[in-house]
Amino acid sequence: MIRHRSTRSRLLSSQGFTLAEVLFAMAIFVFGVLVMVGTLPNGLGSMQAARLRSAEVRIFQHLQAVYQAELDRTNANNSDSTITSLRLPATFYFDDRGDPLRSNENSTVQASIAAQARIEDAALLPGETLPSPFIRRLRVRVSDRWQQGNAFTDPARYRQRMLPLTLTTPRPRVAAPTSDDTPSTP
Repeated sequence: MIRHRSTRSRLLSSQGFTLAEVLFAMAIFVFGVLVMVGTLPNGLGSMQAARLRSAEVRIFQHLQAVYQAELDRTNANNSDSTITSLRLPATFYFDDRGDPLRSNENSTVQASIAAQARIEDAALLPGETLPSPFIRRLRVRVSDRWQQGNAFTDPARYRQRMLPLTLTTPRPRVAAPTSDDTPSTP
């Protein structure tokens, strides 16, 4: 019996954790949880910025395709008035994924991104004195803060990209409009 009591007392004293061990384990766990929770705002912000950049890329691609198709159609009809009208800034509205919204009264209510686009002459290539008659560029400004009045005039409120457009037949250069930032709706 003596042996049994000493084994039993040894088992009872070796079971469980001390209060210090439990507190130390809880401190490590709480520290880990706080680190994970602290990184959530940065991760969410990065995810929203990536979503906006993805939508912007879709908008740039969409507008480049629309304007290229319009130029191709214009070249087939040989209409200089269309190219002159494409030089005026036009405003387009998109949802938060970058999909275009139809032009109706509800489009501006649903829109989360707006883009302003217009055609310009291409920049001079090295060694040229005149811009190429076959190349135009599309200036696209995209803003997710389009409700503010200066969304397309303040460079801090929009992202801009110059996209190349090609013509199948050379077009004469037309004087650019004087108002650079006056939006119009197509």
